[in-house]
Amino acid sequence: MPPDLRGVPARPAGRDGASAALVVGLPAAFATTLFDSSDPLVAEVCTTDSRRQVLRTDSLPVPMRREISWWMAACHQDGERVLHLKDWRRWVAAAVAVVRDRPEVESFADLTLSEWSAAWARAFHADHGRLPAAATRRRAESGLRGLLPRLAVRYSDAPWWTHDVWCPRFDPRIPRRPHEPLGESSVRWDDIAPPWLRRRTSATTSATLT
Repeated sequence: MPPDLRGVPARPAGRDGASAALVVGLPAAFATTLFDSSDPLVAEVCTTDSRRQVLRTDSLPVPMRREISWWMAACHQDGERVLHLKDWRRWVAAAVAVVRDRPEVESFADLTLSEWSAAWARAFHADHGRLPAAATRRRAESGLRGLLPRLAVRYSDAPWWTHDVWCPRFDPRIPRRPHEPLGESSVRWDDIAPPWLRRRTSATTSATLT
């Protein structure tokens, strides 16, 4: 029986303490380290083209286990069928390798998407003896592309408008109208370059909302 992450004691400092809040109140199907796409709840967050897959996260540091559980539960709550468990098995393998070489890494939020992508490509090469096709890599990256900016919001005390993703579901500080009709929408700023233009644009836009 895999452990229930909601009952794992948290150290108050660092990612461990912050990540403990992620699993408070999660459904039991997600507050675990074993995900089977034959489970009806888990199946509802997997892409429709996925065959039966099993994902284990017990080889990861506890904060990473909680982050994956929280992300799967968040996708379920929002009705998103976006997860490929096969891809996530390779993300787990990549993370295990990273932690082995860099013990200070204990959270997916500790590295950038490009750093994780390089680690994923190394894991793919170890499995297949070749580098992944560009389309395969893009599909895999989409898993962390949704997770990382939302973790940044949950773990940061920075003003809401400085984040690269504005999502009222994940950051209640974002101003909204009563009975906000676009409350399920999100805005991404990380595709705007250079960074100074991204920051100036998001700051100017935030002023119109406050």
